Amino acid sequence: SVQRSKRYHDRRERFFDSLHSTTSGLNILLGSAAFASAISSFTDFNLGAWAAGSVAVLSSFDLVVGFSRKAKLHSDLKRRFTALESKIVVSPSDSYLAKYMQERLAIEIDEPPKMHALDILCHFELCRALGISPGEGVKQPNRFKSGTAQLFAWA
Repeated sequence: SVQRSKRYHDRRERFFDSLHSTTSGLNILLGSAAFASAISSFTDFNLGAWAAGSVAVLSSFDLVVGFSRKAKLHSDLKRRFTALESKIVVSPSDSYLAKYMQERLAIEIDEPPKMHALDILCHFELCRALGISPGEGVKQPNRFKSGTAQLFAWA
């Protein structure tokens, strides 16, 4: 579960980083268009008003949702799971099992709600990487759920 959690948080981190980069890039592009429109004669379409409005909406969305904050949270969680995994690899004995489970649960307290379909996708990815069976009763999400796993917490 530690390795699956690392994969999960890596995917969430990359997702929020890409959203933040995309909105920042669009803000620069649209801000430049608004500026160009303000100093030129684009009066027919009113490009400046549309571009300025788009910058305001995208900036507000990025600020409210906090893409970069969420990316940092998932980066920190992935780092903590990696540190836990390194402890388990160094001393994998049963005497430490309860301690490691406690530490894993302490990390999971700080996690935001899981995106279930994404978690299952990470489980299947890890099983493929390790060459093991995903287990009975675990079904891979359909294409639609897989494609929207970052956006919705499918059950």
